[in-house]
Amino acid sequence: MANNLDKSFKISVDILRENSKSFYKAFKMLDEKKFLAVAALYGFFRTIDDITDESTDLNREDSLKKINLLRDDLLAIPEGDGPRNNYPWWDAFEATIRTYQIDSQAFLMQIEGQKMDLDFRDIESIEDLITYSSLVAGSVGRSMLPIIIRKKEDLTRPDLLAACENLGIAMQITNILRDVGEDLRDRDRVYLPSDLLGKYGLDKEKLIAFNEGKKEGEAFRAFINLWEDLARLSESYYDSFNDYLKYIGEDSRLPVYTASLIYRAIMDEIRQASYDCFSKRQFVPNHKKVLLIKKAKTYVKNL
Repeated sequence: MANNLDKSFKISVDILRENSKSFYKAFKMLDEKKFLAVAALYGFFRTIDDITDESTDLNREDSLKKINLLRDDLLAIPEGDGPRNNYPWWDAFEATIRTYQIDSQAFLMQIEGQKMDLDFRDIESIEDLITYSSLVAGSVGRSMLPIIIRKKEDLTRPDLLAACENLGIAMQITNILRDVGEDLRDRDRVYLPSDLLGKYGLDKEKLIAFNEGKKEGEAFRAFINLWEDLARLSESYYDSFNDYLKYIGEDSRLPVYTASLIYRAIMDEIRQASYDCFSKRQFVPNHKKVLLIKKAKTYVKNL
């Protein structure tokens, strides 16, 4: 059994390394036990996100069944019932839930957010965007807190839970700003709030034109202003988390803060690319990640 569990954790680490280089680089700085736990949680979040992303009108019901199966297996963990799914990361995930006594709320939030994506509707307002981001990404921060917390009794603090959710919201808005073209091209989705598009005289057709390389004139300048509006919102959520970094365990502060700096820096890469979030996915190159790790070390040392 131990060998099977070790294999499950290894597969979880492989999934993290292959799908999120920024998260992998940051959280690899955790001690091994906590790093493996983070990787195991990532297996759940990555899989359910992939189920949704790969869904079409033709296989929607199958996708919904897969999501509901994960929900049922999740809720069955306290009873000790074996899972009905056969995902190779599940044993590591279940062991992590038990070891750190992580409640199901964060994962149920994630499931709710993924079901919103399964039946996607345009996001109407910034409030809707924040709600959605809290479900699909704030839930990740919430789930990780028992692993990285300084004192177990702090888990009852609603402001600390909210702060961890805020970091997830910040990262999700960053994702949306990075993936405007990809979401439109691959999924026919626009996550930019409709009322904000209207405010700047933009619509889906103009975004499609930008995706086709027609990034010029007043329309694209309006898009830049809209983009910066959401970037400032994302940055405000990053900032709101920083005040709570002192409640994170000393051995976990550097990885967590590094992850936030690297993710936040994605927006600077997009700015330097003349706001091209259409033709390719922008990312933070390794030499800049090294500098951000040094910055994070200085900040954490002075806490």
